[in-house]
Amino acid sequence: MTASPEELLWLAVVAQCWDDFFNRPKPMPPSAGASKESRKCRLGAIQEFEQDYDNAERFLFATSGIWAKSRERVAIVAGIDPDYLRDRAIAERDRRANGGAPCSKLRLYRKAASP
Repeated sequence: MTASPEELLWLAVVAQCWDDFFNRPKPMPPSAGASKESRKCRLGAIQEFEQDYDNAERFLFATSGIWAKSRERVAIVAGIDPDYLRDRAIAERDRRANGGAPCSKLRLYRKAASP
């Protein structure tokens, strides 16, 4: 079964969120001799990284509230079971925390149950 354009869009949102939490490298802090403009740019990149990381963490792991509802809605329109998405994120976080190698690919093409 081919995914619709809408499903592909929301799958891309989920994949970006996954990358923001698990795969995106943190920007390096500015060096002591960097220009004011360079320091400002680096600090902005760090703040953006931290905000994206925090939002991704809330989206992937929240058990209640607006972030859990958001994950549920996004997952359903992407054709993913929302509980499966959270379970996969927990398993990946635990694997990495225990020194395991990261999954080579995010596989989430498990259709959500119809409401």
